[in-house]
Amino acid sequence: MNAPRLRYEPDGSLYHDWPFEIDQAEATTYLAVLRRNLPAGTTDNEGTDDAPDTTWVDWRWAPRAEQIARIFWPGVQVTAAANPRYQGCPSPHTELVKALADARKAIVAAESLVRCGAAPVPSFGQRAAEIAGRR
Repeated sequence: MNAPRLRYEPDGSLYHDWPFEIDQAEATTYLAVLRRNLPAGTTDNEGTDDAPDTTWVDWRWAPRAEQIARIFWPGVQVTAAANPRYQGCPSPHTELVKALADARKAIVAAESLVRCGAAPVPSFGQRAAEIAGRR
């Protein structure tokens, strides 16, 4: 499995150590989801978004980041020896992360239906085209 290894530091910060063989599209998507669901300034990349080496997450948001990582890589390894208070993945953000997981499953299912021809390519309508044109 090509997934980042997650490790907690004694202060509670979470680090993602990215393997060289990581699927770059998946890593880029994960980092975008992470940034979208954490406050600005709570993550930092060493390297680039296209080829990250290490990603840091502030201790206050580490459990949420871990849960999001588990959506992408259910068997991700987490080393928590440096954080004696680590108890799995407790988080007050569980409902949000569950909603993200459900949304990702729905998107993957819809993409699969379109790819195999079982469902038509969705039309997002005139309003969506107007919004897309304004950006």
